[in-house]
Amino acid sequence: MTSTTATAVFLDARLESSVGRAALQIGDLPAARLFARSRTTETCAVFIPGFGPAVRKRWWWPRAADRAKGAFRTTIGAASPARREAEALERLRRLPSGPFGPRPLAYEEERRVGVLHACTLILEEIEGAIDLATFLRDERDPARRAAVLADLGHRTREMHHAGLLDREYHPRNVLVAASRAWKVDCPKQRVRPVALPPSIAVEDLAALDVGLVRLASPAERSAFLAIALNGPPSVETLVALDVRRARIDARESRRLPACGAPLPDASKPTTVPVTIDVNRVSD
Repeated sequence: MTSTTATAVFLDARLESSVGRAALQIGDLPAARLFARSRTTETCAVFIPGFGPAVRKRWWWPRAADRAKGAFRTTIGAASPARREAEALERLRRLPSGPFGPRPLAYEEERRVGVLHACTLILEEIEGAIDLATFLRDERDPARRAAVLADLGHRTREMHHAGLLDREYHPRNVLVAASRAWKVDCPKQRVRPVALPPSIAVEDLAALDVGLVRLASPAERSAFLAIALNGPPSVETLVALDVRRARIDARESRRLPACGAPLPDASKPTTVPVTIDVNRVSD
């Protein structure tokens, strides 16, 4: 019978002292609240005795076909998604204006004969957080909407200036809590040695834009883009944004909360004039 080897890496001393090295206990804790689940992933809230509330993300590949499909990308030839996301979050937490992601607390990899069968990531819980799409659908205070989108714009600009390309910048992967934006679900993050030009940054912006064209007003969308790109986007950037968004729109729009028809100008570049200070105002 093939044995399973579990390797745990603790990133938080308090959590390590609470659970010891038996990290598999965390994977077995019952979910207090389910956030998302697919055939091979699950994200939920858990309560860890001796520590408190946390968020647990698990990936597993029970079928040989799943492991073969991602052999060199996920299960054999690369770091686990739990480790990649922990490292990505650490980079987001070192941005100049402060953390842009929740604190990773620990991750674990379960392997059989060197092949990754499952992995777990434990994160700090962001109290009261909701995803950006739900926030834009439900929030009616223009000032709070503007504050959140401005914060997200500044964070996006900082992330790209640091050479970080998220590659999963969908509204469901951005959380909002107390008028602040937080990035989650980032195991596909790529690191470049220089700041990203708009031609590269537009990949992230297009993913976010699937939600903005439906859930934000044209003026809100224009203001966000002006901050994220450190000035009003050029016509070329807007065209590239529309082209990239069109490629993923049918797939990603189905994952948005029910919000009615897209805004009237959703299929063409937004040219609403805005006057905005693209520099963050100090507190």
